[in-house]
Amino acid sequence: ILVLDDDDNRHACFAKNLVDHDVVHARTYDEAVDAIMNTDEPFSVAFLDHDLNDFGLRSIGYDVSSYSSEARELTGQHFCRHIINFLPRSMFPELFIVHSWNPDGARYMAHDLCSVDANVHVEPFHTLIGLNVSALVGHKPPHNKTSKRDINQ
Repeated sequence: ILVLDDDDNRHACFAKNLVDHDVVHARTYDEAVDAIMNTDEPFSVAFLDHDLNDFGLRSIGYDVSSYSSEARELTGQHFCRHIINFLPRSMFPELFIVHSWNPDGARYMAHDLCSVDANVHVEPFHTLIGLNVSALVGHKPPHNKTSKRDINQ
């Protein structure tokens, strides 16, 4: 399982709820890219935040500023676009859970991932609290899959 988030408290929550799973914790764009591009097997689940407070603005393999003239922060959306462009589909996680509290950012991330038919579930972090996150791992909730139609609404 991959968790991309800049908040240490959220990482602690994920660690507590996913004790029976191997979890890779990434706090920056670069850490997440390194983890997903250098694994031998695909992650079963990737929990993704949008706002990462990552102002390093290093890019790996492409110019992140090309996505927006206002790009000042590397975000979860930059991560999604990187894996869409450079990660073989066979190495995509079975399920992406976008847990960002930023509704617009979450929608854009889900839209990008759905554009390549990835299995995406948008669930803001605060609604994950108390939820058996471990139960989501290894299960594809078809009724929760985000569709392109839902994202554009």
